[in-house]
Amino acid sequence: MRFSLRRIMTHTTAVMFKGLLLLACLWASQTLAQNANSTFRFDHFQTGFALEGVHKTLDCESCHTRGVFKGTPTQCVNCHMDGGAVKASAKHTNHLQTVDTCEDCHTPQEWTFVARVDHLSVLGTCGSCHNESGIYASGLSPNHIPLTDNNCDDCHLTQEWNTVNFDHANVDITTCYRCHDGVTATGKNATHINSSNSCESCHFSTLVWSPVQRVDHEEVRGTCFSCHDGVVAGGKNPTHIAASNVCETCHTNTISWAPVSLVDHDQVIGECFDCHNAVIATGKHDGHIAASNNCEACHTTTAFSPPFTIDPNELR
Repeated sequence: MRFSLRRIMTHTTAVMFKGLLLLACLWASQTLAQNANSTFRFDHFQTGFALEGVHKTLDCESCHTRGVFKGTPTQCVNCHMDGGAVKASAKHTNHLQTVDTCEDCHTPQEWTFVARVDHLSVLGTCGSCHNESGIYASGLSPNHIPLTDNNCDDCHLTQEWNTVNFDHANVDITTCYRCHDGVTATGKNATHINSSNSCESCHFSTLVWSPVQRVDHEEVRGTCFSCHDGVVAGGKNPTHIAASNVCETCHTNTISWAPVSLVDHDQVIGECFDCHNAVIATGKHDGHIAASNNCEACHTTTAFSPPFTIDPNELR
């Protein structure tokens, strides 16, 4: 009986040992599995370079060549270049001229779609990309105003095209009306004189419309008095002879009113002596016969001499 009990205890001890050994093996295998899983789930963000987009699907050795992990470049251009250690796509030969900060325009999701261009990273003039060919970016539209050059940034901002601050130095000023038609940009107001649409003939300043330093009368439509009425423009002064408002019959010089080379007497109102009083215009000379001041009784408006007829009633 004593022998059997000892045997039973020895057997029990052996079973317990085997159980403990099995538990130890299970614990070890679980620990190894956890370590394996920990390696597989390595947090790449801790390196300072988070795997995003296409980079997530790459094999480690695509970037970590020859088993070297430390010192792997984190800047796009250090991998995406010709002849680099990492075989990644580089800028193609017809890429627009830029600095090598790829991430300013591209994302890790894909290279081909560019959602936004950081113009601070672009080299060259606007027209080198925004040209008529439209290969890189849209250029001048067919209805764009005529320019003297293609310096887009004289008027446009890189944030958007529609906000425009015009620099007229870059605009062909011989075509003002192309924009200043009252639709695209402000044009002639309701009280503007009747004239052609050659704005630049009178308006020289691209900053303001007025004042107008010189009027090109070749571009004015209508009669002189339609402007020279003393309101729109200077008209007859207080000492002007009594006359009709057909200014152009006597004043033929559009630069200045005087001198008047020929007076159209058909437009003069009143008597001859109103003007021919030796003050406003020549009057009777010293050798003139004694007569009244009714000049037209003997003289014509064509010439004073010789008198074509003498009215005795006017003699004194």
